[in-house]
Amino acid sequence: MNNDNYLLSDTIIFDVKPIAVPYNYRVSYKIAQLLLVISLCCSRGGCSLIKLHMISMSLNSDASMDQMEQFANGLLSEIPLVRFDPAVNRALMIAINEGLITQQQDGKVKLSSKGRLYVSEIMNENDLMVREKKHLNAISSKITEKRISEIMADWRYQGAADKSDKN
Repeated sequence: MNNDNYLLSDTIIFDVKPIAVPYNYRVSYKIAQLLLVISLCCSRGGCSLIKLHMISMSLNSDASMDQMEQFANGLLSEIPLVRFDPAVNRALMIAINEGLITQQQDGKVKLSSKGRLYVSEIMNENDLMVREKKHLNAISSKITEKRISEIMADWRYQGAADKSDKN
């Protein structure tokens, strides 16, 4: 492997940092996570920013993962809470600048050939991001962009209903 194919080095390492920064806020981790999400949960048409946030947020805890898996399998009627994490946006911008992800005309993102190579390295490591790979494989492509659009429409409707209740 040469250094040109990877963001930080010729191997993927998540190591201890001198200051206490939670692993899920480290840029290298968040980029790897987003690449896995795009690879395992998004179609050839790309992945919307909302879907990236929704799935990335579900990786924060076992309870969130369970809830997202239930939602993906149609076993949960209510939509899981979605938080928009600035770390996702920051990692996404860096990944685009590094050539790991490309952004399409419609705003969706997809992996570049460099990004696909990075993902294949992560997938080949059996002890790297095991929890994330298991969860992402479990939800796979069950949360479609169409379903994301329906969720957004529900948010808009609920927001309109909330405003009319106050009048």
